[in-house]
Amino acid sequence: MHPELERALLAIESIMEITGTPGVSIGIIRHGQTAETYHLGYRDVQNKLQADDDTRYNINSLSKGLVSALVGMEVHRGGLDWFKPIKTWLPGFSSASKELDENCSIVDLLSHRTGLASLDDFWMGAENVIYLNKSQVLPTFQTLPISRPFRESLEYNNWGYDIAAQVLEKIANRTISDLLHGQVFAPLGMSRTSTAWEFGDDNEGKCYGILQDLSPVEVARPALGNGTAMEAAGGIKSTLRDMLTFYKTFMHETNLQFSSGSDASDFSPLKNCRMLTTNHARLPGVSWREQGYGLGWGRSQLPGRLGLLSGNTLFGEGPIVGKGNSSLVLWHHGCMPGSTSVVYLAPEVESGVVVLQNSMPVIDTADIIGQLVLEAILRVEEPNDYVALSKQWHDRGVNHLRNLQKELDDNKTHGTKPRPLSTYTGTYWNEPKTFFITVQEQAGSLVMTTQGLSSQAYTLQHYHHDSFT
Repeated sequence: MHPELERALLAIESIMEITGTPGVSIGIIRHGQTAETYHLGYRDVQNKLQADDDTRYNINSLSKGLVSALVGMEVHRGGLDWFKPIKTWLPGFSSASKELDENCSIVDLLSHRTGLASLDDFWMGAENVIYLNKSQVLPTFQTLPISRPFRESLEYNNWGYDIAAQVLEKIANRTISDLLHGQVFAPLGMSRTSTAWEFGDDNEGKCYGILQDLSPVEVARPALGNGTAMEAAGGIKSTLRDMLTFYKTFMHETNLQFSSGSDASDFSPLKNCRMLTTNHARLPGVSWREQGYGLGWGRSQLPGRLGLLSGNTLFGEGPIVGKGNSSLVLWHHGCMPGSTSVVYLAPEVESGVVVLQNSMPVIDTADIIGQLVLEAILRVEEPNDYVALSKQWHDRGVNHLRNLQKELDDNKTHGTKPRPLSTYTGTYWNEPKTFFITVQEQAGSLVMTTQGLSSQAYTLQHYHHDSFT
């Protein structure tokens, strides 16, 4: 074991202790080969069961890289065009922007440059409940507000991947799950990868939330998957072994295609990798070096900041990664309640790291671990102190709710009273009638329920005037 990696593993153990992370699986690729895999902690805390290379996790938004690969293959076959309007295949496609209606392409959807706000709360609730069915995605997409100009820069949006999947399903007359299995998973030998949890599979990671005292609490695992809304955005379940297989193949195929100037080779079924990894949308903000997004892949030039789409951005600006090293890094993060994941690849040397985690602590531990291991793989001479960073960000995360409460208190107009509670009761729908909130009076309080689901009921407290929290 390289001394850099030995030090990294000791640091990871400290980071897990700081954040209460119950378990994590780490896979390392060096020069096109699986070099090491590590499984720390437990996939099942109660029974003290460790993960292995074949333990299945929800990979969350790492799914986007595989779905984009499927799109690239369909373009190569000629059934799909990168730049034709989505209306070519989905005549009912529309949005809050006429310009978008007429011009939005599959590239715009996969690179998150529609400019529409994502509003994930419209499709996902507490305990990983999915609010919408697939038929309700397009009508609800029409209501998403414009957040920034079309094609100006990245505005992360999961809805685009569901719509891209609908395009693929329309062309092939097959489900996205069948297409992924037949054209990506099976040909690459990814035998334990699918978009469905397997009943009776005794090697799947349980999912956990982490309390303030760092104790894990089991939560429902992500419900995105076969036949649900947002299946393509984050519904793939896989293993460390299978994901390493995909990423090794992807990096080698991408290098072959760039060196040959073609969009295909005899090495693998993956096509159009140059298009997938090209920068199509700049990330908002300023940067000395490249910070952009391809199709299902972020792109960053080292030395530079990583984790730019991670939840850790809530807690401060990340460190400069890879000081003294000039490498392009392809990356993606993923998170759902009880599940986080990250991949960092240095494609020019066909090396990288993938991290799969069965919890969502206060901070994105998987992302911190990924950056730490990437620096060890690249043998960065001045690595960052990720243990200290984890402690700092974790403390900020724990204080986040306290700060939010203080902000509410500071902005409250004291001494106001609500109207009679019956004034507020009723059922409130969005315009296409795909999402509703019910407000009822119960035992002298207002209770808000989303989509009529008892599991999504919340007691409201009067804040001021006609506002409740």
